[in-house]
Amino acid sequence: MKNGSLNPCLEYLSMLSNPEGRILSQLRAEILEEFPDFEERLCRGVPFFYFLGKRVAGYGVAQRHLSFYVMDGQALRNRGPECKDMDISATVIRFSKERMIPYFQLRPVLLERVGEIQRSRL
Repeated sequence: MKNGSLNPCLEYLSMLSNPEGRILSQLRAEILEEFPDFEERLCRGVPFFYFLGKRVAGYGVAQRHLSFYVMDGQALRNRGPECKDMDISATVIRFSKERMIPYFQLRPVLLERVGEIQRSRL
């Protein structure tokens, strides 16, 4: 955030309609509550969390679903199966506004990705 301007990730969220904006704002708040050291930045127009300068995860809205992105590392491949009944690919968990992904299912993915980043610095 520079010169008092709005955090670009908050600006992204403010431009979304409800319930999408509310759902992703809640997800963002839950993540930042547990991981207050995460930095937020846009990457190709999509909000992402960074830890120690490395991309952890992001979130966004597509035409027919909401998305939680884990574009780097093996965290989603290793922990994705714990996200029961969700539509998961190699880099994204897709979910609907009617069926928000519970944070407790994302937590293991986030912890795995943070661990990958920490181990890469050793």
